[in-house]
Amino acid sequence: PLWRFTESPPDGRLLVYRSEDIKNISRLSSPKVCGYVNADAQELLPEEARAAGEREHEE
Repeated sequence: PLWRFTESPPDGRLLVYRSEDIKNISRLSSPKVCGYVNADAQELLPEEARAAGEREHEE
């Protein structure tokens, strides 16, 4: 998808996509990913994604 290659636009827009659209959770650890936003915006990163990231760093 093109969003992987999109740099920050000069007008400050934010790209948002659904968690169902993320096929590879490891992409969340990219330095260009600043967080995860859900519909209620109560958490920035879901627990299962946080746990998956911690497991990857331990290996």
